[in-house]
Amino acid sequence: MSKKISAFYNDELNAWLHSISFYMTELSNLSYRLKEIVERNSIVDIASKADVHQLILENTRKKFEELRIVIFDQKKYLTDNEILMADKLVTKSIEQKQKEITISFKKMEQDHINVKFHCNEFLNEMLRK
Repeated sequence: MSKKISAFYNDELNAWLHSISFYMTELSNLSYRLKEIVERNSIVDIASKADVHQLILENTRKKFEELRIVIFDQKKYLTDNEILMADKLVTKSIEQKQKEITISFKKMEQDHINVKFHCNEFLNEMLRK
């Protein structure tokens, strides 16, 4: 019984989980940097501007958490007692869900890059003042 497809899907899911952990660490670091800027700066309205970015970071983190849950659910479908299922048991439904997760993950990566870019841009602007 071949397990090439289920193994590939499982490896892909594991890679995404690893990436999500990395991205969430980046979000935490950005959040910390925002707090530092607010604490050491006396620029008018900086706290409210930083709060906007904090909310965006938190929203992104929540989306990653939701995606992480979906990934773990998919991993459960691919295994039986932690043993990968045979390829002939991989259903169209499992394949479709994998494709949906792929699309969601790519979108989240793009969103994360944009959020990180705008937050870093804000931090750089505040450091120059």
